[in-house]
Amino acid sequence: MLLHACRNAGFTPRIAHECADLRSGLWLVATGQAVSILPKLLCDAPPPGAAVRELPGPGRTLDVLVRAGTETQPAVAAALAALTSLAPPAARAPLTGR
Repeated sequence: MLLHACRNAGFTPRIAHECADLRSGLWLVATGQAVSILPKLLCDAPPPGAAVRELPGPGRTLDVLVRAGTETQPAVAAALAALTSLAPPAARAPLTGR
């Protein structure tokens, strides 16, 4: 995600660290060893020394894939309704048969 964002901004970052544990990434940032792009859920209580800045832009896009014809099954319909309710009204797209 970070590489994609940097390339879209017109540069390639120098990668000094890689870690699969996103919370470890927070500590790399807090100790001045890195910058990172992290999900907002991880940024609600950053460690001392880390500053959270929101990135401009439309945010995350979620595509939901369901088997054709299952949209009306109770569990699938409930999941789709719950996910749709989380999206701002302008971002809601109709279910299509792409």
